[in-house]
Amino acid sequence: MPSISNKVTIGLIMLVCALLLVGCASPGATLKVRPQKEAGIQYSPQEISRMMDILGYQRLLTLDPDTEKSVAIATADGEYRMSFQFREDTSIQVAAYIVIGNGAIRLHIYQNGSETLDSTATKQYELLRQRLILQYGAEHVSVGYPAFTR
Repeated sequence: MPSISNKVTIGLIMLVCALLLVGCASPGATLKVRPQKEAGIQYSPQEISRMMDILGYQRLLTLDPDTEKSVAIATADGEYRMSFQFREDTSIQVAAYIVIGNGAIRLHIYQNGSETLDSTATKQYELLRQRLILQYGAEHVSVGYPAFTR
């Protein structure tokens, strides 16, 4: 008969495996930018908006959970939240999250109605990754997993 600690251990292992499967099955791809220590670097919604505009995206309205109205920049759970849509292929969208306290950025690129990124979306992902590296430095940009975006 397994002891309580063995049951808890087995339960935790099953939970971790389930979360990993969810992360692997989540649609799209996530890029993360960790704040730099150097002064003068700002992590603001305006910088991300400008970068996305340059890359060919238009901003979409986002539901603000406090007012329940559509806004350009929503604030929820200590983050600024924005959404963008690629002008040339409107199925490609990016959800942007910027942590208010430390400026960490998460950009999640995905395609509506698809579990994977097609060749156009994959190219846009790579262009976005390269732009982030150019703007913030390779040591500050990493790949994240949709289920673990915090």
